[in-house]
Amino acid sequence: MTRWIAAVLLFALAAPAAAQGKRVLTVGDRIVSVVEIAIPAGSRLEVSFPNADTARVQALGRVKVEPGARATATLVAWTPGPATSVTARGRIVAADGSVRTVPLRFGVPAVRSVLPKDTSQLKPKGPKDVIGPDRRVDWRWVAAVAALVAWLLVLLYWLRRRRNRPRPEPIVAPTDAREQALEALEAARMSGLAERGDGRAFYTLVADALRGFAHAVRPRWSPDLTTTELERRMERDGVPARDLGPLRSVLHTADLAKFARFPVPADTALRDWEEARRWVESFGRDARASREEEARR
Repeated sequence: MTRWIAAVLLFALAAPAAAQGKRVLTVGDRIVSVVEIAIPAGSRLEVSFPNADTARVQALGRVKVEPGARATATLVAWTPGPATSVTARGRIVAADGSVRTVPLRFGVPAVRSVLPKDTSQLKPKGPKDVIGPDRRVDWRWVAAVAALVAWLLVLLYWLRRRRNRPRPEPIVAPTDAREQALEALEAARMSGLAERGDGRAFYTLVADALRGFAHAVRPRWSPDLTTTELERRMERDGVPARDLGPLRSVLHTADLAKFARFPVPADTALRDWEEARRWVESFGRDARASREEEARR
């Protein structure tokens, strides 16, 4: 037991021997490092390097152990760095078979790089435009691109539907329907109802003439529709605002006079009658003329 204690104390006080040869080596040069340790008589020393020490320094071959516990290791350093030491594992096997493990430190001199010193003092910049695990994605740009693509898809869909949408047929008023409506309006004017202040009866004749004429132009513009329903249906069928405005004005006043018994002055009733007559005379006439010109060509 006393011999073991003396051996350990001798190891603790012994410093690792300096590597033989040059004090500063280059990456890849071989290093011969020696460690001496006193061990009890009849014992033997076994030395091995753990895998953890191969990160910077690697042992080449087996460690040579000479009598007197002199261990010589041939090392090679793969990375530059200051002088340091590499720890190996020493196994002292006694004559009776008992084993004691002690660390052994092999000296390594300073190791320099094979590349020349960088005198530019420039710091390298990180890679650009490279997609990798460390690349940061700006999700605001991703959302903006996605919104733009969605908007373009909606625009293309709308343009395709508009291109494939059937064009509304031109509105053409039959000649006989126009003449009948003008005759009905003339009868309302000659009745004298507007001058006598009977707005309800007068507007009933005017509204019937207008609705009958609209129904003759398009059967779907039925006289059974309310004024609002008739306006919406005519808008969907492509009636321009310049033609729909006068009809809307006269029919709304007619509804007030017929259903709300709203008193309408005679001059207002006569102006509405003039507006109704102009509407019947002009509505559908331009489209019919253009169709007749195409037929003559």
